Amino acid sequence: MRPSKDCPLKAFNFEASGHSASVLTGLNALREKDQLFDVTLVADGQSFGAHRVALAASSDYFRAMFTDAMLECKQTQIELNGVGALGLKHILDYAYTSKLTLTLGNIQDILRAASHLQLLPVVSACASYLHLQLDLDNCIDILTIAETYSLPELTRIVYCYIGQNFDRLVQMPEFENMSSSQILHFLHSEFPISCREVEVLQALLLWLNKDPISRMDGAKELLSCVRFQSIRRNEFQDLKKSCAYKEARGHSPHVANLLSGFMFGCRRSRVARYGTTEDTSCLINPRGFKKAIVNIGGFHCTRGLINDVTYFHPHSNQWKRLTSIPHVEQCDFGVAVIDNELYVVGGCFNQSLQEHVHPFGFKYNPRSDKWTTILPMLQERCRFYLAAVARKLYAIGGMTEQSEAMDPGSCECYNPETDTWHEISGLAVNRTQHAGAVQGHCVYISGGLDSGVVGDSVFDALLCYNVDEDAWMTKAPMLQSRADHAMLAHADKIYVAGGWHEDPSTGDRVITDTIDCYDPVADQWLCLTTVPTPRYHCSLTALGSTLYLIGGFGEGQFNRATKKIETFDVVQGKWEEHEDYPAELWEHCSSVLYVPTCRNDNNVTRGGDIGRRSRGHSSNPYAQ
Repeated sequence: MRPSKDCPLKAFNFEASGHSASVLTGLNALREKDQLFDVTLVADGQSFGAHRVALAASSDYFRAMFTDAMLECKQTQIELNGVGALGLKHILDYAYTSKLTLTLGNIQDILRAASHLQLLPVVSACASYLHLQLDLDNCIDILTIAETYSLPELTRIVYCYIGQNFDRLVQMPEFENMSSSQILHFLHSEFPISCREVEVLQALLLWLNKDPISRMDGAKELLSCVRFQSIRRNEFQDLKKSCAYKEARGHSPHVANLLSGFMFGCRRSRVARYGTTEDTSCLINPRGFKKAIVNIGGFHCTRGLINDVTYFHPHSNQWKRLTSIPHVEQCDFGVAVIDNELYVVGGCFNQSLQEHVHPFGFKYNPRSDKWTTILPMLQERCRFYLAAVARKLYAIGGMTEQSEAMDPGSCECYNPETDTWHEISGLAVNRTQHAGAVQGHCVYISGGLDSGVVGDSVFDALLCYNVDEDAWMTKAPMLQSRADHAMLAHADKIYVAGGWHEDPSTGDRVITDTIDCYDPVADQWLCLTTVPTPRYHCSLTALGSTLYLIGGFGEGQFNRATKKIETFDVVQGKWEEHEDYPAELWEHCSSVLYVPTCRNDNNVTRGGDIGRRSRGHSSNPYAQ
């Protein structure tokens, strides 16, 4: 049939969705009937008939064998050295059906065959299966398998798991099976450890004592991995009284001299090879952790309200995804840190175009990468300040859905040990959109708005709450009234940055462009510096002597969001350029956490989107 000029022939595209499955089913049917075989594979003396085309389509190994100028290309029977019969049987089942059943009984045979025959999807499936089976009884065996078959991600996961459970593993006979190379790699690779460093040392002595003849020769190299600067003198003296120490000294007097030398060297310089002057008392063991700036939630320029928690290590110069708040997208919550656990409490969210305030709280542990819920506050609240003092939380002021339902100046305290809230002395006048900071056992509250007044009434007041006396005191007022500003206690001073105030002559809102510094001892304020990019709804945090001012509204306009990060060194007294946050962000919170260095997190890309991992894959090395 020829198309006419008036009625051209139209093309029709047809694709059978099940054709590929039908072809595979057909090939397997031929295999089951021993039909059209053109090659025989031999493993461990057992023969398996197969079709070259099916093998070549499934495996790069077989494709090269049958299409390149190799000897096997013309052979009808091929001996596969290095592959077991059981493993080959399962690999052929996979090649013809795309299905595979993995068990602890066949996993090593299948992994050995898949690795040899270069079936990467099967290798990946084996690694995922071993990850799911990971426990204290088999972690050393799985580690050995992962290293034998060059599975780097599984190897990292197992080492992280060992560190997470090190205190329990060292009490089990499986710990004795770790090789010296595995222990050295583990201690050199900055994996977090779930016990004190003196317990790490004791565990190494126990390991040496299990086979002193073959292991004591490597004692110096092994013991040099211990962070002796993290061991207190009294801990070391107690260790010298232990059976493990006495037994090791009996096997090799050289061990006692080594330990004494290491301890003496670290006492002469407490900031040793791995040491730091920062306070890491909030950690069981600082090994494998680095201090990071953490950004929590806020408004995103394109995605609206977000629950993302991202972090930034200055040495990496890259923002990465840490976790997400386990709640509907929200804002104006309180954030605090106790013992390196991040608390996110209260806040508000939108539902059916209405703002809802809630009292719920959550706690995140970066060591385990897990969230837990805490008891809700007695009073729902948002736009308040959450303080952490002496391992307790203090919720100060804020707003509720119905302001008249909130007690004036309502404040409450949370005890993590009992998971309970109780009321404390309240503010004389309630306030919202204020800022706060903690210095010693005192909570300082600055600025904000009077939530009971119609219109804006911006405070310049500075209040101080003493947690020991349950009493409020009035301190020297700020140099400028502020609302929606940021506040930070650092060293022995308190800093306020950003925010807005009312122009007394026009009543217009004006962005406050200074960082002011308060001395609690002298009860005095001074203007420290002018912010290059004045902003409000920003966050303020510090690493070392550097203040980080992140995001907010500014950029020369009151209603324009910014992604600028500007840093100010309080020692040198100067501003420095810093790479922007990946996207405009405001009404977020920032804090500082110690984050495990062994995490394998996605970067936050330009625009602020966070790469998503495939289903079933987690950045959490401890996930089961």
